[in-house]
Amino acid sequence: MERLQFIDAEMEKMRSQLHGLVGYYLGQIAVNTFPAYNPDFQTVPPEWEETKPEHFFQ
Repeated sequence: MERLQFIDAEMEKMRSQLHGLVGYYLGQIAVNTFPAYNPDFQTVPPEWEETKPEHFFQ
């Protein structure tokens, strides 16, 4: 698969940083959320608000 890049070095640096942040965000969603009653949604377990408040609010 061909990887597209910006010719401008500064733009490519920002694109690369954004790509990394999006990957991190998607990883956090995958690890810290679970299917809700509606299959189109994910949720953080509500009991975490009391049992793991620091984790819940992150």
